[in-house]
Amino acid sequence: MKSTAYAYLLLTIIPLGLAGPISPGLSPAKEPDIANKDATETYLAVISDLEKRSWDDVFADMGYDHDKLKRLPASAEFSAFGHYSRAFTLRMSEAEKRHIESFPHIAYVEKNHEYSPPAPVIHKDVPGSHLPYEPRFVKMGSTPDKELGKRKDCPQGNNGGNASPYASYGNTYKTTPDNNAAANNNYNPAAANNYNTGATDNNSNAVTTVDTNTTDNNNSVATAVDANTANNSTSQEPKDVKYSQQQQAPYPLERISNPQKINQNGRRVTDLSFTYTFDDNSGAGVDVYDLDSGININHVEFEGRAKHLFSVFGQDFEDRFGHGTHTAGTIGSRAYGVAKKVNIFNCRVLDAQNRGNAAWYSQGLEAALKNHEQRKNSPDFKGSVVNMSFGGDNSQYFFQLIQRALQSGMHISASAGNEGSDACSVYPAAWSLQTALISVGATDINDNRWESSNYGRCVTVHAPGHYIVSTYNQGPQSKTYMSGTSMSAPIVSGLIADLLPRFPEYKLNPMGMKQFLERNGVRDIIRGASAGNIMVSNMYGRKTLPE
Repeated sequence: MKSTAYAYLLLTIIPLGLAGPISPGLSPAKEPDIANKDATETYLAVISDLEKRSWDDVFADMGYDHDKLKRLPASAEFSAFGHYSRAFTLRMSEAEKRHIESFPHIAYVEKNHEYSPPAPVIHKDVPGSHLPYEPRFVKMGSTPDKELGKRKDCPQGNNGGNASPYASYGNTYKTTPDNNAAANNNYNPAAANNYNTGATDNNSNAVTTVDTNTTDNNNSVATAVDANTANNSTSQEPKDVKYSQQQQAPYPLERISNPQKINQNGRRVTDLSFTYTFDDNSGAGVDVYDLDSGININHVEFEGRAKHLFSVFGQDFEDRFGHGTHTAGTIGSRAYGVAKKVNIFNCRVLDAQNRGNAAWYSQGLEAALKNHEQRKNSPDFKGSVVNMSFGGDNSQYFFQLIQRALQSGMHISASAGNEGSDACSVYPAAWSLQTALISVGATDINDNRWESSNYGRCVTVHAPGHYIVSTYNQGPQSKTYMSGTSMSAPIVSGLIADLLPRFPEYKLNPMGMKQFLERNGVRDIIRGASAGNIMVSNMYGRKTLPE
């Protein structure tokens, strides 16, 4: 595996081709050598930025007929694409590759590396995970028992329509230290994984409105986060922020909104019995692009905020695996998501087996970047985030597109990988050392590094990634539990979306946001983390630390 530094050097020395007319091809128009027994590798050929001719002329110059290429069988893996940087893929022999590399309008040729999500652990044995979830609402500011009634787009669930998950109690929420924090320092694997203790799975979501003007941001909370720097705080988030409290929430949401370690108090890791405090305006005006297996946008928990944007399979946007719907739900679904009002864009770049490659992901990122460029001057635009819950080998072409997206002001959160090894061996996570990309490791409910999470200096921060419940692709109310850094990355993507409306100075500043998360996260509490020992935080009830 080439080092990240070497990959960066490659970008500086590879020629971009020559200006002006390109010499005729070396051979007459022909079929590519895909029938050759050596044609077992798919390559990605990148066109020089100086080359402005049509695809027909470019291929003719190399001795190919573009129309014939387009009629090749799917096994040839031919595709020509690119808006910001043009490229094409083709399965060919080594001799054919050398033939293509000989032309001055070809910047470089590389293998079309496989890019797929780190194999997630799907927990199908969780009691009650198959049951439908029925959200119910009350008007914010009303009494707890004054309901708006069952939401019309949800059929009645198993609770008989009696529970009222959203209620306004009109009180002030105060962050208090966990009196049992010392006792919780003893890691109990059985307790962390215990999802069958007989505890009740209550699928209601109570919400309490909170006014930050009356919240006591006491110093004990800041001290618990970082005793060395808490007293240096010089600023707070805007005073006009209104908070809500979601009770009966998944544990990861409580973890990112409370600087104290979670006290399970007999609760299972899979119980929906935790508390999440969040900004009423969480994610409003922010666009998150989920490059994944697709999204079940008809799931009721997306409330119409999830839209199709791009599919490498034409008009087939369907999520046939479930991975993408799950990550999208963690980003911004109403019941399981971090940013409750975010816009979610489906960029399908994986097949039904959850497999992809550098070319597919590059096309998805280009579609996201193009939409971002069109949106970023709109008055209601608050920022763009790209979620990358996948990993693979080093691709120069994909790296260049990531650099372009970051330079355009897009924030990127990527999974660190599930191999239990050095995150610097997995891309795009390894690029976190030289760019504003954020690489995310996974933790369990007891603030331990999840045993399969990658580690090392290429991990920027950590977020919960063990037994994460979220939306699924099996129907409009389906949910399931998964584990992996694929689950922790969307928590950070959702968190960035949550923070951007409150901290607009980072709207087009991904490096500033990366440093903000590192500076204001809960430090040095993750056991087993050799680097990136920071638990991300939504900053509820806390002062921001100076730059």
